[in-house]
Amino acid sequence: MLTSNTIICTLEGLETVLDTHGEIARYTDAKYHGYLANLSPSAFAREFEHRLPETMTGHDYLQTYGVHVDPATPVLPDHVYHIRANTRYAVKENNRVTVFSQLLKGCAASGGDVATYAQLGELMYQSHDAYTECGLGSTATSLIVELVRALGPGSGLFGAKITGGGAGGTVAILGLQTAKATFEAAVVDAYAQKRGLAEKPYVFVGSSLGADAFGIHEWRL
Repeated sequence: MLTSNTIICTLEGLETVLDTHGEIARYTDAKYHGYLANLSPSAFAREFEHRLPETMTGHDYLQTYGVHVDPATPVLPDHVYHIRANTRYAVKENNRVTVFSQLLKGCAASGGDVATYAQLGELMYQSHDAYTECGLGSTATSLIVELVRALGPGSGLFGAKITGGGAGGTVAILGLQTAKATFEAAVVDAYAQKRGLAEKPYVFVGSSLGADAFGIHEWRL
């Protein structure tokens, strides 16, 4: 996903500098410190969104700005990138995650309620739609999300979103334990039927602490 860190820094007259002091080298700047997450959604909408190109080829981007500030991903010269949507996603996703986290903490303290679960689910749908707008979605994962969305919060299934590294492959679903039978019939079975699959999609529950627990491992191929 090509975002506009460099474009925004150029508009503000900020220099981007490669910082090699951390575990992973990355570009940073004096105001946003290399993260679009440090730009608020309201400031982005007011000051930058209308000034960004809708799309741009990798070639045009490199010709104009020279540096791609994400060292983990290459810029493909012939690929058309959704610059505005990608940047909007990065800015607003941080806000969605922050709100999601606060709502979860409230659930942990109070035991939660259906209204809060529905709010959490809405944030998941917003995230999925914004990611798809970047051109990184998948018809298969979007079908699962739409099957959940069609059931509504009254089914005990509150939200769903694509997840996984790059174009997904996995869908995270928020629901009650009591909605398991509905989930199996109206999502798992329905998905397999609509896709003409002999086998149902694999369903797993829970997650791991990921990099928070075991740190960062870099593989060079």
